[in-house]
Amino acid sequence: MRRIIFAVIVMLLISASFANAAGGKSGVSPQVISLPRGPASIEGLGESFEPQLNTGTAAYSIPLNLPKIRGTSPGLVLEYNSGYGNGAIGMGWRLNIPFIQRQTDKGLPLYNDADTFIESGGEELVSVDSQGTYRCKNESSFIEYRKLAHGRLG
Repeated sequence: MRRIIFAVIVMLLISASFANAAGGKSGVSPQVISLPRGPASIEGLGESFEPQLNTGTAAYSIPLNLPKIRGTSPGLVLEYNSGYGNGAIGMGWRLNIPFIQRQTDKGLPLYNDADTFIESGGEELVSVDSQGTYRCKNESSFIEYRKLAHGRLG
């Protein structure tokens, strides 16, 4: 009796495998997945799209051509990285515009001069003089910030 049950199970498995091979509907078949075509495809992004081989993230950047003001033009780039989180302009997107904000990771701000301020790179700003001049606590770019109060320095 056991031999008969075993033989029936083996025959069912063999017939199921032949039926699956004949249908060609395997989940690992290269015909199942097709890449998109057109402007949204990987080919449509051109050579500026390159995956990061060490992390597996996808990165893409779009330079923004802005008009010149007083002979100079800001260099702004709209960046996408699949490793970025949710940002001000969407999931994975970042527009690097410098900013200063109150530090909130060590408690709620009091919205007075005792608050700690950080720049867009996350570096803490410290006062250099009584005229409202600030610099990064750990300098790397040597940028000087000046506090404006009611449109005036100081």
